[in-house]
Amino acid sequence: EHVIQTFRGEQQHMSRATSYDWYNLANGYANALLFREASAAYSQSLRMKSDDGEAWNNLGLVEEALGQSAAALSDYQRASRLGDNVGQGNYVRLKQNLAAKQSQARRGPGHCVPNMNWGPACHAECGPPVYCP
Repeated sequence: EHVIQTFRGEQQHMSRATSYDWYNLANGYANALLFREASAAYSQSLRMKSDDGEAWNNLGLVEEALGQSAAALSDYQRASRLGDNVGQGNYVRLKQNLAAKQSQARRGPGHCVPNMNWGPACHAECGPPVYCP
């Protein structure tokens, strides 16, 4: 809770902040799992410097964490076009996961596959420790 208050306090003093300052604040929010705040801070950073592939990739990560797959794909694609290889990898991974999820939905429940790369959205559908594509 103290960390959250610190981040929010810092944000109030950012009237002269650079894109780099907003990017760093966004990273802090993301590391604290405050994805909505991170998304807003990455967006502010990108309004100031729209050619930052790493920031586009990170925005995609937080949007993906918020369940906004279409927005995340768009962000990853933008990061990739700006030369961010991690963004390209995240785009491919998410596209594959969404395709697998659609395939799973067509097959019906009970088709979760064991994997160590599971996230919060998976718990509700499959229960840990499985990965729900």
